[in-house]
Amino acid sequence: MCGAMISRFRESDAKGRWGEGSRLTVASAAVLWLALGIAGSGRADVWINEFVADNENGLRTQAGVAADWIELANDSSQPVDLSGWHLTDRADAPTKWRIPDGTIIPANGYLVVFADSSAHSITNNELHANFSLSANGEYLGLIRPDGVTVAHEFAPAFPPQLRDVSYGRGTPREREWIGPSTPARYRIPNAGGTAPWTDAVGALGFSETKGAFTVRYYEMRNDIQNVDAAEAMVADSRSWKTDAAYPIVGQYDTIDFHANSASGFFTENVLFPNHSFAGQDKDCFVLVAEGAIHVPAPGLWTFAVGSDDGFRLRISGHGVDFVSEYLTGRSFDTTLATFNFPVAGVYDLRLIYYENHGGASVEFSVAQDFQASLVPGLFHLTGDPAGGILHAGAIGSFVQTDIGPAMRGVNARVDAEWLFTMDESPGLDDRFTLSVRSADGFVASLNGVTIGALNAPDNLVWNSTAASARPLEEAVQWVTYDVPVSSVSAGTNILAISGLNDSVDDPNFLIAPRIASRSAESIAAYFKEPTPGAANGRAYAPPTPVVTASEPRGYKTSPFTVSLVCSNTTAEIRYSLDGSVPDTNSLLYAGPISVSKTTTLRAAVVDSDSVRQNVTTVTWLFLEDILEQGSTPPPGWPASRQVNNHVMEYGLRREIVTRDSARLRNGMTNAIASISLVTDLDNLFSSQRGIYVNPGNDGIAWERPVSIELIDPVRGGESEFQIDGGLRIRGAYSRSSGNPKHSFRLFFRSAYGQGKLRFPLFDDEGASEFDKVDLRTSQNYSWAYENSNRETFVRETFSRDSQRDMGMPYTRSRYYHLYINGQYWGLYQTQERGDADYAETYLGGDAEDWDCIKTSQPGYTTTASDGTFDAFYALHNIAINQGFTGAYASNYQRVKGLNPDGTPNPSYPVYLDEDNLIVYMLTALYTGDPDSPVSIWGNFPNNLYGLFNRLHPDGFKWLRHDAEHSLGAHGSYGVTADTTTAGASFTTRGNFNPATLHQRLCQHPRYRDRFADLVQKHLYGDGALTPKNAQQRFRNRMDEIDLAIIAESARWGRGKTRDATWLPACNEVLNTYLAQRRDIVIAQFRNRGWFPSIDAPGYSVMNSEVPAGEVVRLLCNTTFYYTIDGSDPRLEDGSINPSAIEVKSSTGPTGPRQVVRRGAEWRYFDLGTEPAPAAQLDWRDPDFPDADWARGPAILGVPGTSPANTVATRTRRYVNGVSAPQVTTTYFRHSFILDSTNDAPNLLIDILRDDGAIVYLNGVEILREAMPPGPVTYATYSSAVVGPPDQNTYFSRSVNFAHLLRPGANVVAAEVHQCNAGSSDLYFDFALTIPGQQAHVFAEIAVSKDMTIRARALDGTEWSALSENVLRVERPPVNYTALRVSELMYAPPAPDDESPYVSDDFAWIELCNAGATPLDLEGVRFDDGISHTFAPCVLEPGARLVLAANPDAFATRHPTNSIHLVAWTGGNLARGGETLELVDPDGHTILTFAYSRFWYPETFNTGRSLVAVDLAAAEPLWSTPDNWRPSSALLGTPGLPEPPVFIEARVADTRLHASAIGIDRTSELWFSEDLETWSLCDPAAWSQTNGLFTVDLEHPSLIDRTRCFFQIRVPQ
Repeated sequence: MCGAMISRFRESDAKGRWGEGSRLTVASAAVLWLALGIAGSGRADVWINEFVADNENGLRTQAGVAADWIELANDSSQPVDLSGWHLTDRADAPTKWRIPDGTIIPANGYLVVFADSSAHSITNNELHANFSLSANGEYLGLIRPDGVTVAHEFAPAFPPQLRDVSYGRGTPREREWIGPSTPARYRIPNAGGTAPWTDAVGALGFSETKGAFTVRYYEMRNDIQNVDAAEAMVADSRSWKTDAAYPIVGQYDTIDFHANSASGFFTENVLFPNHSFAGQDKDCFVLVAEGAIHVPAPGLWTFAVGSDDGFRLRISGHGVDFVSEYLTGRSFDTTLATFNFPVAGVYDLRLIYYENHGGASVEFSVAQDFQASLVPGLFHLTGDPAGGILHAGAIGSFVQTDIGPAMRGVNARVDAEWLFTMDESPGLDDRFTLSVRSADGFVASLNGVTIGALNAPDNLVWNSTAASARPLEEAVQWVTYDVPVSSVSAGTNILAISGLNDSVDDPNFLIAPRIASRSAESIAAYFKEPTPGAANGRAYAPPTPVVTASEPRGYKTSPFTVSLVCSNTTAEIRYSLDGSVPDTNSLLYAGPISVSKTTTLRAAVVDSDSVRQNVTTVTWLFLEDILEQGSTPPPGWPASRQVNNHVMEYGLRREIVTRDSARLRNGMTNAIASISLVTDLDNLFSSQRGIYVNPGNDGIAWERPVSIELIDPVRGGESEFQIDGGLRIRGAYSRSSGNPKHSFRLFFRSAYGQGKLRFPLFDDEGASEFDKVDLRTSQNYSWAYENSNRETFVRETFSRDSQRDMGMPYTRSRYYHLYINGQYWGLYQTQERGDADYAETYLGGDAEDWDCIKTSQPGYTTTASDGTFDAFYALHNIAINQGFTGAYASNYQRVKGLNPDGTPNPSYPVYLDEDNLIVYMLTALYTGDPDSPVSIWGNFPNNLYGLFNRLHPDGFKWLRHDAEHSLGAHGSYGVTADTTTAGASFTTRGNFNPATLHQRLCQHPRYRDRFADLVQKHLYGDGALTPKNAQQRFRNRMDEIDLAIIAESARWGRGKTRDATWLPACNEVLNTYLAQRRDIVIAQFRNRGWFPSIDAPGYSVMNSEVPAGEVVRLLCNTTFYYTIDGSDPRLEDGSINPSAIEVKSSTGPTGPRQVVRRGAEWRYFDLGTEPAPAAQLDWRDPDFPDADWARGPAILGVPGTSPANTVATRTRRYVNGVSAPQVTTTYFRHSFILDSTNDAPNLLIDILRDDGAIVYLNGVEILREAMPPGPVTYATYSSAVVGPPDQNTYFSRSVNFAHLLRPGANVVAAEVHQCNAGSSDLYFDFALTIPGQQAHVFAEIAVSKDMTIRARALDGTEWSALSENVLRVERPPVNYTALRVSELMYAPPAPDDESPYVSDDFAWIELCNAGATPLDLEGVRFDDGISHTFAPCVLEPGARLVLAANPDAFATRHPTNSIHLVAWTGGNLARGGETLELVDPDGHTILTFAYSRFWYPETFNTGRSLVAVDLAAAEPLWSTPDNWRPSSALLGTPGLPEPPVFIEARVADTRLHASAIGIDRTSELWFSEDLETWSLCDPAAWSQTNGLFTVDLEHPSLIDRTRCFFQIRVPQ
């Protein structure tokens, strides 16, 4: 069959069927289609019409699963009973799935079958086959009831499939021979037959008619937050009210509806559908107006939409897609948008408008040319002929040549001819059609052969008229005639039509012909738009071959030539160098291309008929060329203010390129990776549709195609990728035409190719699959936009990193250099989007189960971007309308899903994840963020992200987002900023936010207790927000961009530099903010009653591993209680836990402690410069490495000619040690140790200095003597000359900087400045004293085993916060590499309807000890995927353990008596696939891998588990299907080995070769001659390697070699 079909195929057939294009490419594609095409289906009444084998975003089952599906079609006029027919994916198993009895496919109808490997053929009234389709291609057949006869098949296999694209039976694309642009000529006949011919184009006619919009009206059940929500609600009938048959449909000439808002500029003010009277106040409805409009002239047209509330207008056609929108609610206002139409003609139009609450009004008008404002008289309602734009239903909209002046009033008849040329005669099976739009009649002939006539007299005369007038709605419809193939010939063909009007004065006339052809033969084809349950749409050829470039992408240092090749060696390759997608007008590849500078190349085999034109994009970056990029706009790029008044800037600052060349080069190629975006420049800079110069627009209408490449010059090709995606502008405040550097959002959709980005953007820290990713840049306080000195590029990540370090969900980030079409665009930062997809990846479950509550733009409104508001509003009602005090005190337990006594109540959804909310608020309050989650200056919620799982509610998860105003960035909110009252007065649903929720919860004492305990945990000891750890977290991010920031300063700094601007801004955060903030915010918490006034006990060692017998000291300043059994020393009622150990205060206050004495030893630096930073630490920092500094006791300095002070250590007077110049400034450092800083009220200082001095404690300035204010440098002289007696005097000072002290190491740093260049002396000594303190109370505990110490201080009736210390005794190193995930049930099938459980309750993971020694699992945990930390548990060699989501549900499907079964702590396995990470007690990764439901569809919702093939495989293999297989047993074998199964056997010579699965341990081979008596095979008769058994059938131990049965047995 295939060979015959190929032999019948002609190249001319390909051209005729698929239109023009690359001849060789199209022809070869058609051959492939026929070779894989439909066999034996020509006479079938029922066939496989269409199927999808890679479904991600398309048709879903009633259960919400995007499963594969197959559509059958019935071509007969009668229904067909399909009972007993079969579908199969194996040619050798034709009866694999039997269509259930009673299945009827209607006449000329369709039937959809889900191919999801279901065990049930009918579920939820849907058909489900017991197999799934392979996206890589396989056999698919429809078999008649006899089980043998093939009704239709794709054999031997259908080709590889594309995500969300269907494949099936199609017809070749039409070829249009006569259409709107075909040249024509006409004449108006006269009695003498002498009328001249006049040239024309396309359709002929004239008209004054207009048409109508089709309006659909919907009333909704719930609030409508924005236009996107309105779109979703229109598409979901569950959102509609049921009081009427929605939608209510009507026809309207224009759009000017009015209810109870401002009436706008026009006065028609038609009632909205379903409104009874003017002014009727209805809320929550949507109006959709659709139609086609005729634009009479190309060029600029301005459309105005006046609305109350939001709208979206879309006009598309002729290659353009225009959008104007106002996304959110507003009072009546008008939005204008000017569109540049490329040609006159018909365009599709859709206007969606929604009303939420309040007034309702919408009007839609238009004016020609650009209009800056709505001027009465210029604008007319769209559809009004006075406005120039008519409905396409009007005759005039179809006219290309207006013949009214020549015909109207002269004659009712016109004769016309249209010519077309064919290179060769058509095939006999080709079908030609003539279609005509006519008002009012015609007679048509082709090459002299009459084709058809309508409403015409039998015999035409020169002034014939039509028999009657045709209604306009009929006149614009096609009348179609079959054209005999014999009437068409090679060469010139002439279509002649005599068109007739009803009368000579009839104002409407039209004659619009179209001739088209296509082959009548069906072919197998792709369909971009699947149409389950309906006729297939336009058919497409296979994807074009991929073009490969010989030179890999990346940074290059020398010129090269690049060759382009593809699998079709005869295909034409087109390429571009300007970012545009190659087309037939692009450069033709004819040989190697020379590349010597930064180049973006895009190459493709161009074929407009292909379902996907594969475009290869490669960026080559030449650093030296990039460094020469100047301020002049590159070719094709706009100058500043040239387009839409948008500011543009280009190039790198020469002074930085020249002066900091080495570090700049290093920072661009050796520090962080680069991202290259390549796109058509019109996508960015077109005045009408360019997203960069229209930055305020958002939504999918403002998404443009882009190529994204990751280029990693350090790690190379394996750490790089290229993917096609969508590009939008992101941000809020930064969406300004005055901002030259915008942020972006990248989208990965199947429409662009791969559907998802599958790459570990965050290495082992995060996911490896993404639907979208943000590319952030600094916005507030940026160099590019605000020219600010406070730019750090780190503030925003600090809050999110802090959430991570406090054990909460967070969004991840990495830094990148960004290039756009080869132009360096500066430093950017990726950030995960904290939406439902994020929740599925990191928190488990399915994305469809998650609500995402966030702040949306424009308007700073809170929206449910995923899911619903139901839970959020329910929590608002409880927190605001009821509260947590008095009669509603039990609400504190209720929002956690608990009864008042703390027991679970299944009827209470868990709305509050208490620890998550507290940690979220701690990061916001600690960082003093005035803009998140509440904008203090805007008085509304902002930068809000919350996630809630409706199916498995365990509380809202709040994610920090956009914290650029934090850490003292805003001048009014510095280190002392108090944001603890933000949001306290918010009460409305629209203003509800986590800060307000926190304020309300603080009314309850137990919430305050928990808040205080977490404050203690994270702000003291080794907590994430202690000064030391907070500073280190900030430094870590600084380190990442330490050199890369130089490139940012060169691109956008405007004179700002790393050393002079960025580093001081960062050091201000480090040394001013983070050094002090902990103690300041603690005082604020105490002032609010959120934190006890007494300090909690401290520890000498915290949360670490210690040697057995280590003595740990607990230290406090008052009586305290501690436990070592994990219990709280304080009971819930506030009494003392009987098991707590009391450590009682018995001594009074202590006297002052001198921590730095006079004459102490100091490190000093006197080399004539300021000490250079080390690892980004300046010399003031407590962690600065000063080991190579000189040292000596005080007094230090240079004695004068008459020294009054005895100098113990001489420092250098002269820089060279001999003569001038003198050392201007000498630097000193001294460290001291403190056990505790409790209750240090202030600090006492004695200082001897000559001349001026500045002193720092732990990096923060605490004293300035005889020095000018403001920043100082090495060259700064003191503000006064210090001479006798002051130079001999120790001055005493008291400073309120005791909060800077910290347990452990502390550092005093000082700089002493001379008064001038001739000063002959210098003196320095310093003493620091802590005044009298309360007594220190301590206890000592010898740690002999793992323990958790929990301690609280008690003063009268007040308890301190809980101080917890988890200590582990050092153990010999344990090798956990043998601990492996051996099996997992990630997508269990749904239970019966009456089951109390849901599908996810049946999920489980099996772990196996594949090693030879026992493994203690205590402390082993899952960090990604599910969350679980193992209690003490020993897993013996070969033993298995099962972690189950719900052990009770598990027990209903599996025996549990011999299984080690444990319930996991939290999360769930993502049904679509996710990353799992298993780590050891020290946090080292044991195993991390990602699984996917697309590997084996039969493991998705069918009862088959995923089984690991090789437990010893290298880790990269674990994230591929090669190391996994579906379970052989239904529901898997949790806790037990997979039973071995033979899957293939053959005999060669005298040996049996048999393959088996399930062989992962010692196995035995047994044989039998009768299946009753079995004997162990002699080991010499067989061998086994990796599941392949080889048996010597000649071995003497096998008695009857003609009849042997073999069996694998595995010892338990």
